[in-house]
Amino acid sequence: MIVYRAFFEPGVFGWPEHACRGCSLGADQVAHLAHLNARDTTLAYASRAPQADIARLKARMGWEMPWYTMTDGFDADFGVNEWHSHNVFFRDGDKVFRTYFINGRGDEAMGTTWSYLDITPLGRQETWEDSPEGYPQTAPYKWWNWHDNYDAEAAPDPKWVKVSDAGRSRLQKAGRRGESELKKRDHFVAFEQRLFSHRSRASASAGARSIMGEIRRKYRLDSSATIILEGLAFTVGVMWIGRSNPS
Repeated sequence: MIVYRAFFEPGVFGWPEHACRGCSLGADQVAHLAHLNARDTTLAYASRAPQADIARLKARMGWEMPWYTMTDGFDADFGVNEWHSHNVFFRDGDKVFRTYFINGRGDEAMGTTWSYLDITPLGRQETWEDSPEGYPQTAPYKWWNWHDNYDAEAAPDPKWVKVSDAGRSRLQKAGRRGESELKKRDHFVAFEQRLFSHRSRASASAGARSIMGEIRRKYRLDSSATIILEGLAFTVGVMWIGRSNPS
């Protein structure tokens, strides 16, 4: 369970018509809780305002998260008596552990299903994560659903499984292309470093032609690209002069 300490009570700016402006902005960002609940996780708000005032505020603002009234020292015990924050609690059998705490500017990033799941001990509960043996995990994407359909559909729809598999395959291919581009970038950085290690313009130009040949062979460039590389090699002398004699 993720508990957010919201300031809505006597003495807070906006009372009794509104909660704290910052807390209210955060409440406007909260994603539909059905997605959290599908991961056996939930979010609750807590304030010192009476339930009648909380119900009125939620109706006015269109908020649907569970919102409780604190009547004991919970806020002081968990460091939320003076500032808004999120506490994460994890139940394991009969034991409850406080596993995460974030406040201040860190609260501003909260609101999406992913931001909430990622601060819990078991995360998104997907197979790529490192969770203790025996704890729930499912394949990525498969558990996603419409927020009004989790109860009606206990197992992933076969059509959705097919769609998500195709999407994941495209993402993996895009990732491999990205890795290739990074390697090319590193190659050109090394190329620049080698160029400007030369002590003369003529030496730099000759070195550029040698490196251009390496690049042409490595990336199997066609004739038009070769012409461009030759032009780059020609300009290396000018680059070298500028590097060696800055204005």
